[in-house]
Amino acid sequence: MSLPRAAAVLVLAAVVSLAVTWRIQQGFAQEGADDPVAAATFGVEWDYRPASLGDLTAESQGAAVVEVTGVRSGEPFVVTEGFTVPTQLVDVKLVDPIEGSLPATFTIFKLGSDTEAPQGDSPYAAGERYLLFVRRRLDPTETKPNPDGTYLVTAPDGRFEVLPSGHLDAEVQSPVAAELDGETVNDAEQSIDTAEAAR
Repeated sequence: MSLPRAAAVLVLAAVVSLAVTWRIQQGFAQEGADDPVAAATFGVEWDYRPASLGDLTAESQGAAVVEVTGVRSGEPFVVTEGFTVPTQLVDVKLVDPIEGSLPATFTIFKLGSDTEAPQGDSPYAAGERYLLFVRRRLDPTETKPNPDGTYLVTAPDGRFEVLPSGHLDAEVQSPVAAELDGETVNDAEQSIDTAEAAR
């Protein structure tokens, strides 16, 4: 990501309560500098990236194919005066549990909006299906689950869209994501079981 002039890097950890460190890269373009909210751009740096598929599975509470039933705006985070980070709540229903234990319906918390999404975490839309590796979002102390009950995608390597063909399309390009990218859901389930057994 190419940052505009006067860029600043702000670290949000406990404030965002993601159990990962997000580096919010804020910059103001020369044009529109009088309107910093409109001119602000941001990217994120995931603190956790899995070393292997087995590692990703171990760090997740569960892996499952889910269907998005709705996307809502969450409360924006105020980073600095005049600069906020949008958030979304993605409601999903369980279609095919693969690993771990997840409820029949749950909500994923994510940064971004329909028009402004962090790198490695593009917007969701109702009706889409994904194979997701998820874990509970922590509270601000990072010692217990957030009382709102929301979940997080464990890492960008753990998000795969289920295409109409039944094959998986990885959200990011990485060695771990490549292990499942292009596989069918059934083949991916076998790969996950093999990786978990070998860990």
